[in-house]
Amino acid sequence: MTENIEKIRKELDSVLVEAVRPTAQLGVENLIACELARAVFSKPLEKIRHILEAYLLISNEKRRELLGICDDEHEELIKIYKLCLDLQRTIFMEDRYCEMRTAAIPWSFTAKEIYKYLDWIGNFVPYHYPLVSYYKKLDYMKKFYYASKLGNLTWMTAREVQTRFIQYAMPKVIRIMRLLLEKIVTPEIWWQSLQIISGKVKVKERDQRAALQSEA
Repeated sequence: MTENIEKIRKELDSVLVEAVRPTAQLGVENLIACELARAVFSKPLEKIRHILEAYLLISNEKRRELLGICDDEHEELIKIYKLCLDLQRTIFMEDRYCEMRTAAIPWSFTAKEIYKYLDWIGNFVPYHYPLVSYYKKLDYMKKFYYASKLGNLTWMTAREVQTRFIQYAMPKVIRIMRLLLEKIVTPEIWWQSLQIISGKVKVKERDQRAALQSEA
């Protein structure tokens, strides 16, 4: 009798799992579609972040089987995501008394990982304000790293770093977006998400215009 009850319980559990799985999959598909729709209406760094956050919702199994993303490419995308978050936290500062405009990029990696994370910068010698003597003995990439962390970059250098990152990362993440739309998100869910997000964008823009008019 006990064995029969246990058998029935296992059968019910398997039925429940199969019943819930499509709903869970649909929920993930909606989340992915919403992130991609946000990317459409976002500026470059935000666009990269939203696409990669949509990608990170995919399981490793689907990443390999459906998208054909190997482990090496996956690691590079994770690196791009970390860099994107760092660059979004760039701080632009202005000292009106000294007439200096400086910028800080709070990199999340260590000085030992510079050449792993900043290999995309290329032949670019970033300009920064003078550092203390300890840093003067370092090569230009390590100087750039510490100048970024200490807030000694010029605004122009910080903008140039952001631009070079976008040039490096955008083609890679746009390919991921295309794969997600082709392999994961159905056209119905995609258009539905676009309509929802575009509606929110229009409301936000309307509120911003109203705020500006009230200030004027």
